[in-house]
Amino acid sequence: MIQKSLRILLRGLLILVLAIFMVSTIAKPVNADDSAVNYTYSELHDEDFSAMNLQSGVFAAADVRNSNFAGSDLSKTILTKAAFTNSDLSGANLTESLMDRVAFEKCDLSNAVLQDIVA
Repeated sequence: MIQKSLRILLRGLLILVLAIFMVSTIAKPVNADDSAVNYTYSELHDEDFSAMNLQSGVFAAADVRNSNFAGSDLSKTILTKAAFTNSDLSGANLTESLMDRVAFEKCDLSNAVLQDIVA
């Protein structure tokens, strides 16, 4: 009786271990672009990002004050709580970006594309 219970317990444990292994190795979180930059909580003030492809990047809570993003592709980016104060975003493509609680004081947003954004 004890051997049978032990076999059932070990079989169940083996199934559980295999299930955890399969989920951890096969299932991946949904991400539009694995090569996208992730600058969450980064200190990037006074940087030059002009004319760069930053599509699908994450700048959540990043400090990008006084930075240059002129002509950059920032479409589908997450900018939540980022500090863009005094930054140049002229001509930047911000299509479909999430920009809630972002500091844009004294930013140059001339000719920026702000289509389908969540702000």
